Amino acid sequence: MPLIPGKPATQSSLDDELTTILTAMKIADETLSSLGTVQDDDHLLVSVEANSYYIVEGWIRYVSASTSSDLRINYSYPASAAFARNDFGTATSAAATAAEAVDMTVVTTGDNGRGSGTTERGVSVKGFLQTSTTAGTFRVRWAQVTSSADSLTVKTGSWIKLTKIN
Repeated sequence: MPLIPGKPATQSSLDDELTTILTAMKIADETLSSLGTVQDDDHLLVSVEANSYYIVEGWIRYVSASTSSDLRINYSYPASAAFARNDFGTATSAAATAAEAVDMTVVTTGDNGRGSGTTERGVSVKGFLQTSTTAGTFRVRWAQVTSSADSLTVKTGSWIKLTKIN
């Protein structure tokens, strides 16, 4: 449906004309242990276009068998792309609670650690992805901050959403 000057746009006409929304949801729990190196998530991935801009949002739901296996989170994306984000969640530390320490640092490279424990927790993701001349896959990657025999599980219902804005 084309936009008509002077006529208010409805949400559906804006979606049809201006945006592409890419989503992925975790459809099964994924558990690992004794792994301190990030690995690709089985479900949280989408294909992105070259020469594009995306607003990135998400929510990663997780739980650990103990307080010793904090969540290490990272992302992969096409070569030459730039990605800046905040991973809002409890800072790493078995003793930290959400009220004590929420890390608001903008991250452009590397991993970001989040606290864990036997109580389920969540990380909210907000960011901006700018791809260059290469299309490819945007993917969530994760592991334990410190390798531990205690299991860490990213739960069903975790999701990511990329909204193309150009």
